Amino acid sequence: MYPGRLRDRILFKVTRSVMSDGAHIEIQSTFMYPGRLRDRILFKVTGSVMSDGALIEIQSTFMYPGRLRDRILFKVTGSVMSDGALIEIQSTFMYPGRLRDRILFKVTGSVMSDGLSLKYKKHIYVSWPP
Repeated sequence: MYPGRLRDRILFKVTRSVMSDGAHIEIQSTFMYPGRLRDRILFKVTGSVMSDGALIEIQSTFMYPGRLRDRILFKVTGSVMSDGALIEIQSTFMYPGRLRDRILFKVTGSVMSDGLSLKYKKHIYVSWPP
């Protein structure tokens, strides 16, 4: 729920970066929900990632704790399957601004690539404004 609480815990832990189709994603530390943002998180993507029909675009940087410095766009038309992970983003996520549609993250495992470890505990449901 946004604004509100995320139903389950989410852990992002990335020790390196992923380069694919011009995309550069960096997550500097851990992101824990429900609770507080323990450390800074940085998303920086210069291009897009195409895998199993998925298109992910992050236009600029996303810094926490703090403010959203620039617009972020997530747009995924399909799902990504890797090492038991299923990630689905149903529609678009625009910042600053409003969440246009619901977003669903559902991962059953973890993704390992270039030192990247992503773990999602159950799912996030995002719908904002309510």
